[in-house]
Amino acid sequence: MLESRMKWQMPDEEINEEVRKIAKKWKLPEWVANLISGRGYHSEAEIQQFLHPSIDQLHDPTLFDVMSDVKQSIALAIEAGAHIRIVGDYDADGICSTTILYMAIDELGGFVDYVIPNRFVDGYGMNTAIVEAAHNEQVDMLITVDNGIGALDAVALAKSYGMQVIVTDHHTIGEQLPAADFILHPELGNYPFKPLCGAGVALKLAQSLLELPEPCTSMLALAAIATVADIMPLVDENRAIVTLGMAALQAGTIPAVKMLMKIAGASSVDSQTLGFIIGPRLNALGRIEDAAPAVDFMLSQDNDELQQFAEHMEAINTERKSIQTKIHNQALAQITADTYFDEQSFIVLYQSDWHEGILGIVASKLMHEFGKPVVLLCDSEEPGIIKGSARSFDTISIYDSFSAASDLLEKFGGHTNAGGLSLKKENLPLFIERLNLFFIEQDYPRQQELRIDVVGNISDFTPDTISMLSLLEPFGNGNEQPIVALLNQKVKSMSQIGQQKDHLKIMLTGNKEQLDVVGFGFGHYLSKISPNSLIDVVGTIGINEWNQSRRAQLMLKDIRIEDIQVFDFRSKKNNGVNRKDWSKDALEIADYPESIDELRARIDASQASNFYITVTDQDDSFFDAQFEHKIFKQSYAIIYHIKSFSLDDREVLKIFEQHRINSSMLTVILQVFFELEFVIIKDRDVFYNENNQKRQLSESPAYNMFIEQRKVKELLSYSPAGDLYQFIKTIKKEVK
Repeated sequence: MLESRMKWQMPDEEINEEVRKIAKKWKLPEWVANLISGRGYHSEAEIQQFLHPSIDQLHDPTLFDVMSDVKQSIALAIEAGAHIRIVGDYDADGICSTTILYMAIDELGGFVDYVIPNRFVDGYGMNTAIVEAAHNEQVDMLITVDNGIGALDAVALAKSYGMQVIVTDHHTIGEQLPAADFILHPELGNYPFKPLCGAGVALKLAQSLLELPEPCTSMLALAAIATVADIMPLVDENRAIVTLGMAALQAGTIPAVKMLMKIAGASSVDSQTLGFIIGPRLNALGRIEDAAPAVDFMLSQDNDELQQFAEHMEAINTERKSIQTKIHNQALAQITADTYFDEQSFIVLYQSDWHEGILGIVASKLMHEFGKPVVLLCDSEEPGIIKGSARSFDTISIYDSFSAASDLLEKFGGHTNAGGLSLKKENLPLFIERLNLFFIEQDYPRQQELRIDVVGNISDFTPDTISMLSLLEPFGNGNEQPIVALLNQKVKSMSQIGQQKDHLKIMLTGNKEQLDVVGFGFGHYLSKISPNSLIDVVGTIGINEWNQSRRAQLMLKDIRIEDIQVFDFRSKKNNGVNRKDWSKDALEIADYPESIDELRARIDASQASNFYITVTDQDDSFFDAQFEHKIFKQSYAIIYHIKSFSLDDREVLKIFEQHRINSSMLTVILQVFFELEFVIIKDRDVFYNENNQKRQLSESPAYNMFIEQRKVKELLSYSPAGDLYQFIKTIKKEVK
């Protein structure tokens, strides 16, 4: 047995009439049509909008209650020649938001510049130091993008200096709003679509300022990057923004992104390109150094400048990966070294020298690996203060969790899935206790849930049918890549792959078909899966194109085995068996019980679901059942002929050996003959008993014990692993 890491939510496997109609109307496989229906798209109009997002699906910016006031305020500032400063953020959303609004105000002729807070100097968002600098530089208007909703002190200071302040943000709104002139936030007022990212809000403001019937393509492209990178739900308006933005990026609308893709070796644009190539490289700047130059990069049209900075970004991203791997390994070492973490609802780790810019990425990875919210902390520049990042699932809110311990925190912010915080180091134990108490009080699920979209067979997933999934693009939060389950699958082969052997490749085999399964980070599962087991796998299905060949491939998300497992280590000596990798519910069979009944009793009494067979055949007294009668008969004839002999007589022993009867076998035979009174044994001398009576071998207890031991040995040493599995499975079924 192998437990899944997540709790699987199986779909309704029945294909209903509605799904059949969708499949027929749109010429789709039924399993693809079922996906569309399962995501809430039922009417023809809904499906048309889902499959073919268009510019018409973008909402009018004037639906923001304060949009006309914000537009007028900025327009008046531009007309008056006021010094306008945009305050952005150091992640991809903040960079793209800043670029969008800068482009709009600059196009209108405004006197505009921008600042991007430095993660390591300023921390997140507009702070009082940024306001002081703006005051000293005679800035008249501050506009925040992708931040500001929690900047109460900074906004108050700016207002005290007589500046106008406009906050545009999308983050969680606290108990008190900043005293800005205007706040543009999708959660405030009657705007019909709430989950815009910071760049999405900036896009609406830019469209309004420029008085365009629809956003310009370059700004849509930037908003698309930010929407995917900030993990916003790809539904409704966001789906249209990303679809239209990807088309603009593919057309080369943003030269900086085109160069970034070239250096990264990417040619086509899809949601994977945004989420795993462009987004991480923009984010890496703010994680490792100063992100401010990224805005100039996005605005630049100079090819030499673009290439130079894109190469720099690639190097920074490589450095980020190296630091990420180091922190991840150190965090894993802490977790695996202490069973304390098994009982904790939150994983909270601290190491003084961790790089704070990378903690969020590592926290996200650990969250998926262990199925728990993760908080990672390191030292700050201020003595006694530690700070860090947190990641969680949709079902467990980071913001709410931190709010429950707010009296212990110096500063915190974020939303359901992610957050940042700082606290006194001395408060860490109490903070951990408070988080776990909050978890219990809220009755949060202890196991992450994984919603499965499709349960299928290998034959369902061909390159042609899989290619139809592109109709469901763009994939991301709220429109995740379909999760596919294949149940009770036979394993043809398994191997560890990658330089560190930390990934797993499995080949599944069906009636005629085969399917490759690749699990990144699943390398350690090789020792957890018996090759004879039927396995259930869950993951995303795709096409692997290599050497002009196209093959279906499943990217593994989880794996389970609901039946018992039998691991065959009979060919390995004891020093070749690594017991540290065994499951906790393991039973090792390393020796030979006296009988099959004793073996059954041992298995009966065990609560194990994984059985490790490690017996090694070092006893040469065993002989094949088909030669058993002949060997006893030959032995009797030899003894009858020589009448008496010593067990130390090498010449006599050679006679037995000529008949393939070794000393171990002879010991068993003589014990049987002694019990049947065929021979008399004194010390090490053997005498033929002239007065013996004809008797059956089965009358000897030693013979019967030998037969039982032979049955055990035949089963444990020489039976195929599949027969051992069936033997143990039958016993466990009887127990139930």
